[in-house]
Amino acid sequence: MESSESLDPASPITSKDEIPLRKFSISSESSSGSEESHLLFNEDLEWRQKLPPVDRGAGAWKFLLGCWLIEAMLWGFPLAFGIFQSHYSSHPLFSSSKYIPTVGALAVGISYLGVPITSPFTLRYPQYHLHILFSGWLLCILGLVLASFATKTWHLLLTQGAMYGVGWVICYTPFLIMLNDWFESRRGLAYGILFGASGVSGLILPFLLETLIGHFDFRVTLRTYAFLCILVSGPSFLLVRPRIPAHLQPPLQRSSMPKRSFNFLKNQLTYVFGISILLQGLAFPLPPTFLPSYALGLSLSHSTGDILLAVNSLAQVTGQILLGHFSDNVSIHLPHSISCFISGLSCLLVWGSAGGLSSLVAFAALWGAFGGSYSVSWTKIAAGMAQEEEPGRRAEATMTLYAWFSFERGVADILAGPISSVLLGDEVVEGTYGLRKWRGVVVFSGTVLLASSLGGFGWRWERWVRGKGRSGR
Repeated sequence: MESSESLDPASPITSKDEIPLRKFSISSESSSGSEESHLLFNEDLEWRQKLPPVDRGAGAWKFLLGCWLIEAMLWGFPLAFGIFQSHYSSHPLFSSSKYIPTVGALAVGISYLGVPITSPFTLRYPQYHLHILFSGWLLCILGLVLASFATKTWHLLLTQGAMYGVGWVICYTPFLIMLNDWFESRRGLAYGILFGASGVSGLILPFLLETLIGHFDFRVTLRTYAFLCILVSGPSFLLVRPRIPAHLQPPLQRSSMPKRSFNFLKNQLTYVFGISILLQGLAFPLPPTFLPSYALGLSLSHSTGDILLAVNSLAQVTGQILLGHFSDNVSIHLPHSISCFISGLSCLLVWGSAGGLSSLVAFAALWGAFGGSYSVSWTKIAAGMAQEEEPGRRAEATMTLYAWFSFERGVADILAGPISSVLLGDEVVEGTYGLRKWRGVVVFSGTVLLASSLGGFGWRWERWVRGKGRSGR
């Protein structure tokens, strides 16, 4: 009687001890087959022992540094689009167009909305992660260069908007997946450090770009920045390496994977988190957008807006690292709930009643530390919800959840614009709550954030379900 068993390297790595095994057959009646299987198993066991450690060591931190440099240069750029928007709006070639704000919205929106599209392909071909990352990076550089030749608004929409956004989401997805291989128990801290890159660039890029565009024009500025991207983030490809060697990363074979179930879709907490993330996303863009104009409404100088955004960026860096570290050591329900609760209260109590520079600085610091660091908790939420899946499906489930959280943020960012235009008042009245003009924006932001914080009470639901399960046995 013959029996056979196939071991297939179908899934991405989901823990520090897993490594894909080459496909082989075990035959109970064939001594040669048995010897071959033992040889192959010992070979793979040897590879497992040679893998660099997770959460520590030079390999993990060099990888994180490489990703940090790419994130700082590429993601920081579209977040500073306000500098270009002011320049384009007064430029003879583009001043008559009402679609200039859409250029920046496209770059940022596609970056969020595209993750559910890029992540399945990237998960399916882990052996090509570096190729995919480099292709996206190159597309971003090309978008900047081509935008420097623009003579019409649609040229900017196509290059600095759509092409740049597509390039970034293609670049971004593989290094998120590889980062999950390098970091496990310290994953929240790693994401906090990584996402802090955009906060650091937020301190520098607006001043750099404003100086360049003031002395030259958008063409020289875009080409100069493309060169800086190559100079600063190009060497990162010497640091960014997958933890699992490429030749041990076969394509995802659907037929050999555990049956797709995505049990997290049956868990009510998935939808609690989803609603919470959507609500937070509706408020997220509003304070940084309106803080400079709010300062002008208080008759403060034009430079005050830059100071407030710099304080926000600095606090965001600190908050992301601390919240990431915090999320590694507590329940997945707490970090995002605390973030929303404190940022919601700061909107209602500090921003709405702000009557001078000190109160606006206090609000910018609170918002950066708590509102700006919110997305760091996504990865721990996704990883926690994915624990219900089969081991071979957890990496895919984690990235699927993260992708849809990102998609929600993109939808919310799009909706926040028209919502804020309806809420915005007509006149400034000093001494009133929210200076009257921004009262609706302040109340809306604070209210939806407090509602979002209620998602943290999901731990009560979780305990109730577990207790019910035990009592039912």
